[in-house]
Formats: sequence, C-alpha cells, structure tokens
Amino acid sequence: MVRVLTDHHYRGAKVLNSAFRVSDIITEGVSLTRLGMVDVVEFQAVAESIRLAAGANEVRGALALSAAELRQLAWDDDGTRKLCLFDDPVQSVDGERDNAAHCMAVSPRAIDEADALEIRQQLLDVFTEARYLHELWAA
Repeated sequence: MVRVLTDHHYRGAKVLNSAFRVSDIITEGVSLTRLGMVDVVEFQAVAESIRLAAGANEVRGALALSAAELRQLAWDDDGTRKLCLFDDPVQSVDGERDNAAHCMAVSPRAIDEADALEIRQQLLDVFTEARYLHELWAA
C-alpha cells in the first residue's frame, strides 16, 4: 500500500500531518494504491493524476506499508476495527486515469474527531518514511 505525497504534504523535508487529513478519515477514508497491482510506469501516471487532482506542483514521494500492517492498527477497546481496507478501482472520469490498484481505508462506523486524530497518528507512526517513487521498486 502506498500513499502518494505531493508538495502539499511537506514542510522542508518533514512530512506533515496533512498527509492524512482528519476530515478524510471521518468522511471518505484514506485513498491508497496497491503497489503490487501496477508497474512503475503505471504508478507514475497514477501519481501524476493524484497531483493534478490535488492542485499540487509536484509529486514528492510516497509512504508505504503492507496491507497486513494497515489492518493491525486502529482497533477499538471492544475489539472492533477502526479501519477496514477495501478495493475501490477508479474508472476514468473527466480526464482522470483508470486506476484498478486504488483502494480505500475507511471506518466501518461513524467516528468523531478524536478517533480520527488517533487513527491519523497511528497511520503516521506505521507508514515507513517517505520514499521517492522509483525507490518503491528497488526494495
């Protein structure tokens, strides 16, 4: 799983909390890409599409982790998940590219801002450090 980062997600070399917006966690979920479903050329095109949609100047890199790692975080005290992962392929609309590798991490129930802040911190804690896109295939 990777989260594409643009210049909007950085201050200097530091990844900002905005890499995972609280409002997205509450309402829409976190948009991710399954790296194993695309090659490097297709992923670069997906990243560029994300940059354009965000109105950003450049793609700066990506945060990466496995689906298993994502599923292990964010559990409630009663043993229910705060995040579920599901495939959400994007069909081209208004010039956007198809993206069969797109997936979403969403809450299975309504959450409040406190829950979303906790989930965001967990996401920031477990995603590996930001890497350049070409480095994702070198590992």
